Amino acid sequence: MSSINPVVQVAQQLMLGGAVRQNHALEHATIVLLSKKYPDIRLAGISFAAGFFVFGDVPTEAVLPAAQEALNLLRTTSPVLTWPSRQC
Repeated sequence: MSSINPVVQVAQQLMLGGAVRQNHALEHATIVLLSKKYPDIRLAGISFAAGFFVFGDVPTEAVLPAAQEALNLLRTTSPVLTWPSRQC
């Protein structure tokens, strides 16, 4: 459960910040790959400690393969995929 208490928010960020950052990188890379496949579709995402969501008019079954490919690329050859071409 989320809290509006700033002390709790800071504690959660300290404990979960690394996971959020990693998922945010994977979210960005996934959106980059989906944007290449669906260039006319506007996509957005939100990351949290347990994962991320992608919003846009793309087939649901296209997201998991894009995320798996993004993860593979991030781990091997293309960490640049996390750099946004536009503001986050």
